[in-house]
Amino acid sequence: MATAIEIDNLSSMVQDLGIEAFMMVARLDAIFQPLPTNSRILQFSDKVEIFTSILNFHLSPKTFVIKDVEITLNLIECNRSLVQSLLNLPSLNDIIRKFKEQGTMTSQQFTIINPKVLMPFTNICIQCKKILTDYKFAYCTRVLYIDRIEEASVIHAHCKPCHLKYSCSSVEQSGINYRVVTEQSLNHSDCIHFSGDLAYSKVLLHWRSALLIDDDSTFTGFCRSIINTLYELYPSSANFITPNALSQRFEVVYILWELARFELMIGNEAQVLLPLSLSPTSRSSFLEGFLDYYYSLFVLFWSRHQYVSTIKCDKRICSKIALCDGHQKCGRIVCAYTDIVDVSIPETGPVNIGCPYASMRRRHQTQQQQENSTKNEIKHHSTLYCPSHQSVTNMVLPQQSIDLHKLAHELDQIDHDFLHHTTQCNVYRDDLEDIHKNKGYGVLVTFLSCQIVIGFDESIRAEGMRRVTRHFLRMLQRKAEIPNDLVYDSACTLHLHWHRHIGTTFLKRSEHTEKLVNMTVVIDRFHMKNHKRQICQGEMKADHPIHNGKFDGINTELCEQYFNYLSRLKASLRTFNYPASSIFLLLLFHLRNCSKSGLSASSIGIAKSFIPPDMFPIRKRMNSLSYNENLEEQNVQDNCKTISNESTKEKLTSEKTIHALIQNDLLVDASTSSHEIRCQNDVEL
Repeated sequence: MATAIEIDNLSSMVQDLGIEAFMMVARLDAIFQPLPTNSRILQFSDKVEIFTSILNFHLSPKTFVIKDVEITLNLIECNRSLVQSLLNLPSLNDIIRKFKEQGTMTSQQFTIINPKVLMPFTNICIQCKKILTDYKFAYCTRVLYIDRIEEASVIHAHCKPCHLKYSCSSVEQSGINYRVVTEQSLNHSDCIHFSGDLAYSKVLLHWRSALLIDDDSTFTGFCRSIINTLYELYPSSANFITPNALSQRFEVVYILWELARFELMIGNEAQVLLPLSLSPTSRSSFLEGFLDYYYSLFVLFWSRHQYVSTIKCDKRICSKIALCDGHQKCGRIVCAYTDIVDVSIPETGPVNIGCPYASMRRRHQTQQQQENSTKNEIKHHSTLYCPSHQSVTNMVLPQQSIDLHKLAHELDQIDHDFLHHTTQCNVYRDDLEDIHKNKGYGVLVTFLSCQIVIGFDESIRAEGMRRVTRHFLRMLQRKAEIPNDLVYDSACTLHLHWHRHIGTTFLKRSEHTEKLVNMTVVIDRFHMKNHKRQICQGEMKADHPIHNGKFDGINTELCEQYFNYLSRLKASLRTFNYPASSIFLLLLFHLRNCSKSGLSASSIGIAKSFIPPDMFPIRKRMNSLSYNENLEEQNVQDNCKTISNESTKEKLTSEKTIHALIQNDLLVDASTSSHEIRCQNDVEL
């Protein structure tokens, strides 16, 4: 207990400067007090002058004079022990923890008393604009920092007329399966908490993003390093969770947090939707439903990033040339079923792309329930197929699905026969290559010459020309601004494919296909040595005089160098299954684009500053790839036409109707029905 003399002395120290200024001077003095006062380090007069300047800077418009600061420093020196006791109070976290260990409180008091309180991010309802008055204690949680764990009390606020519940980082509405995140909710606290007994400091989340941009640490390795740090500093608090369990929970919150920042930065919406439930099924359904929306935002913004005035790209080459290539080292295990066709591209007709879901590496709970409910139980599941395609050999396929896949396969075969002809180039990409391979082909990526990724597609099947064409048309459908000059390692094959088939069933004429066939396509310098035919030694060379130097100064090996970075991340990339794999790639490319262009990933609303509102995609949820409930009849002439080439003239169909899925950019599964189960991820998000 302070004595009367100490109270008088403290009053004397405070009266000249005020409490705030006094505490600043005391803290500054504590930092410099151990230093000897001499001409070679810091004289007393210099210290007084510096402290006065700091006070005038920080507490402006208040003004302080050197004399008052000098008197205060002398009083601090005379009452050193008192000032030190004020500055060296024990940790509040330790005080509360030790007090709770005594067990003298009731259960309600015990749970609510914590060193940190997570209050709702606003005190005004975002819907009715009225002040929130209904506050309730929800539960306790832990906040995980890089070097410590803090207990926290979670407080919710309710707006009963609007049926809204406000928490630290989001707002929920009764009966709706989404939570809403805003710029205010993301910036409200030093941590992010959606639900459950763990919250994460934003420093931790930002650190993870920084590591992903330049490092190859997996989520499990990252979380193991955190737990090891906690064990060294606070052994008793590090046993609350295992590294694997923490990894699974942390990556869920991390991805949702980055998705929120992603949409607020390059989208047109002020309120971001995230899944209410963080269960694996709900997360997977949400990510798959909004994947196309996120991808459309990505393509729209980054293909136009040159219009942002603050970018640090080299203006001489920024967005001048497009470069495309495929990377296989991050290929993941996928379902061996191949009869999945994409009919969302009207110019190409059905394109066989394969099933992106993971094959079953363990018996799936849903399948066990199905087997128990049927008379003919399947005693063994196949590790080659996802849950939806376990019974593929015993299924009766719908006729429209058979027709679609047959058409897609024959289109691939005809293109294969043409490209394989001995008069063509010795280097080409084959759509029919390894069609039964149980491992994906990585990712197909398109870059700009300033190292910015503007589009990508997971390659479940081989990198054939029809799938490369689909890749570009998908970007153009989403309003991508692609340069007129393209570098590709198999440019000769792509050039032959486009110019031979423009105006046919392979490549119907449209604004987008005209854009493609009028592009200047050249082979990158790194792969040029593999091309021996005459067609490649002329205008396909990047340095050919016909191009008037437009490729001079362009690093045509950019793709290979970028993929070296992806190779270091292959351990992380292979742990994700569809749709989380595509979402993770999208966020990874977005973060690295921000780093390369000098933009902050926290630049809220930057896209709205130069992109017209009517260009932004409409936020809507797509159906799962495993369902084909939206099949519509379409005249056979729109999808099945007579295909002819120099050696083959064959009608693929006559006077019959097939079903084509043309809305919502969905995919048609040639084996699934609307009653089949969704594919589930073996390694959950």
